[in-house]
Amino acid sequence: SKDNPIWTVIAEAKPRVKNNQIDYKKDMDNLLKQTKSAFINDVSNVILKDAQSLLTKCSAFLNTRDPIANKKLSDTPFASPEKINSVLKCSQENMEQYLPSIFSKLCTYMPDPKDYHELYKPIKANIVDTFTRVNSLLEREFSLELDQNTLC
Repeated sequence: SKDNPIWTVIAEAKPRVKNNQIDYKKDMDNLLKQTKSAFINDVSNVILKDAQSLLTKCSAFLNTRDPIANKKLSDTPFASPEKINSVLKCSQENMEQYLPSIFSKLCTYMPDPKDYHELYKPIKANIVDTFTRVNSLLEREFSLELDQNTLC
């Protein structure tokens, strides 16, 4: 029976113990980063959706307009001075309506100022960036019209 290969394997085999450890810290860090990013994007989109929509429409118009037709951005229904004023006013109202409650809840649930500022700074940067882009668009596209109107 010593010649039996099965018996040889059983007699000589040594059980091996495998120790598996899973590091969930990296997974949790990635999930936390994704959640923070989603929160920042959601808050920014709620506040700036109208201004971002205006920028998208203006950009599409400016990229596709025919230079020969000489059509102005202000001639479009979405970029009339009244519509732009309405969009900016709506964005300002959204900031006044949503930001105080969002940040007070952040302070309540995130007592560490470091965590609070990790979320606050990118939202603030998104707001500043969007309004800077709107301002740049207005200066670039409407300053010529304002100059022409003041000369006439």
